[in-house]
Formats: sequence, C-alpha cells, structure tokens
Amino acid sequence: MAASVLREQDAMMADSSVGRHLDRRASGMLTEPRFTAWAQTMTEVIANRDFLTRRLREWILLRTIALGKPCAGKELTSAFDWSSTWARPHRS
Repeated sequence: MAASVLREQDAMMADSSVGRHLDRRASGMLTEPRFTAWAQTMTEVIANRDFLTRRLREWILLRTIALGKPCAGKELTSAFDWSSTWARPHRS
C-alpha cells in the first residue's frame, strides 16, 4: 500500500499519508517481534524519501529503548528534532 501511495504526484501529500501510516503501525507493534520484518520492508519502500527514512529510524530507536537494549549516545543526539520543525508558528 505505501509504495502505491508514494507514487502519488503530490509528494508532500504522499509523504504525509505514508508517515501517518508508519506512525500508526510502528506504535501499534513497537515491542512485538513482527516489528523488525515490517521495518525492513518499510526501509525498502521508503528508501528515497528522506523524511520517512528519518521517521522510521526514530521508531527503530524508540523500539530499542522500549526493549531495554543499549543504544549509542550519538543515535539519541542525532535523532530528528521534532520540536524545532513543528513548533514554528503557522502563517495564514
């Protein structure tokens, strides 16, 4: 499904739709074993989409933390800063 949505002409709309799907699926199976296979499939589907690739990388990092596995400090400090991106005032 995500691959066909990403073929949409409006790239911003496609990224937004797939991003929302990615967030729902990742949060729903964050600590489940099937997350790994799903994330690998999504990695292939979104390979040429920078925003979606970063977002999936963040979910993988969150999974690592949720499972109590160690992660490198650099992974945490290089995670995307949502507050600086989305906290900007919207202009009408």
